[in-house]
Amino acid sequence: NRLLADSAEHYTERGELILISRVRYSESRMTMQSDRMIYYTVEERLLATGNVRGRSSSGTRFTGPQIEYFRAKPGVRDVPTWRAPGRPFVRMSPTAIQGDSGGAPPGNRARTSDSATANADSVDLTADLVISVNDSLIWAVGNVIIERPDLRATADSATLDQGTEFARLLRGPEIVGRGERPFTLVGTVVDLWSKDRKLRRVRADGRAKVTSDSLTLTGDTIDLRLQDQQMERVFAWGGRAIA
Repeated sequence: NRLLADSAEHYTERGELILISRVRYSESRMTMQSDRMIYYTVEERLLATGNVRGRSSSGTRFTGPQIEYFRAKPGVRDVPTWRAPGRPFVRMSPTAIQGDSGGAPPGNRARTSDSATANADSVDLTADLVISVNDSLIWAVGNVIIERPDLRATADSATLDQGTEFARLLRGPEIVGRGERPFTLVGTVVDLWSKDRKLRRVRADGRAKVTSDSLTLTGDTIDLRLQDQQMERVFAWGGRAIA
């Protein structure tokens, strides 16, 4: 790994490296920049604060006021983990623009052609706290907003698995489909399955309700199957469903 900054302080006995002003961090799995960083060499832990922008090797980019990064190193930990409080913005994209070290907030997406290109196959996440493990499993807590080209999802908390393309939303979740036939789905718990970054299935459990231009359906559980971002089949069961 490599660190660059205008100024630095190194305290060998306590294993602490303080970097100040225009700080740059780079390794094979992560690049990051911020106003200030503290690198705890014994723990292999990096605390970045102030205008933090970063990008992982898999294309996940983030911006926020603070991030705590735990490096993967034999004998310390097997996989990298990072934790970002302060309502960061995270963009997960397998075809992220090369050389871009951070995502753009939603209001800035239209300002550059790069942002528009990245948004074509990306998942944008905003929450009060975001935790990532091995750049694959993500936990989001507090006023969660997930945006994709085909949907907008909100909830109090959410988990996302980028490897299996599965997501679960808890506490007041709402899904708004953005296809040719838009729909809104609510429930106590909402699960989403995707394939190749396209939504294939959405299931709401507990006081579920789906509304579209031609259908209002309520039931204990509602299961939507989609094709080309359109509702193809709808299943409802548990209790007494009403359409």
